[in-house]
Amino acid sequence: MKKTWVVIVVLLISAFVLVDHAAAETKKGDTEISGQLYFFIPSDGDEVINLFGSIGFFLTDRIELNLVSFISMTGDMTVGSVGPGVDYYFTPKTDTMYYIGGSFQLNMTDIDSGGTASETDDSFDIHVGLQHFITERTTLKCTLGHNDGLNGQYLVIGLAYFF
Repeated sequence: MKKTWVVIVVLLISAFVLVDHAAAETKKGDTEISGQLYFFIPSDGDEVINLFGSIGFFLTDRIELNLVSFISMTGDMTVGSVGPGVDYYFTPKTDTMYYIGGSFQLNMTDIDSGGTASETDDSFDIHVGLQHFITERTTLKCTLGHNDGLNGQYLVIGLAYFF
């Protein structure tokens, strides 16, 4: 497990240092769409890798409202989550933007082909992260957080596009 984290951190640092980027910034009214890999480490059990997506809208230069979701399919079990969130950007008009945020999520397990979940519960998540522009409208995105309902920490790595 520690080797996985070391490799991920080294790759992120390399990407931020080596990638040449265009001058870019976010502003009020921008919309962000992102796709990421979600590495979840529960307090008990094995680590899990899921697909994670979000869409967000900047109310101000610093405050983004978003809708987050993920889905995981293992064997005959499907697990998913969806919910609203908010992020606050400390450095919105720079090439590397740092943020803190949280979200409320509805977690669903054993989802059948009709979309009905056999179990649901809710959770709250708090996270910190950064986005680094690699083009004028595209960022590498990295988020570290904790989800209380799923009882574990997570790392999310991916790309975001602003329009």
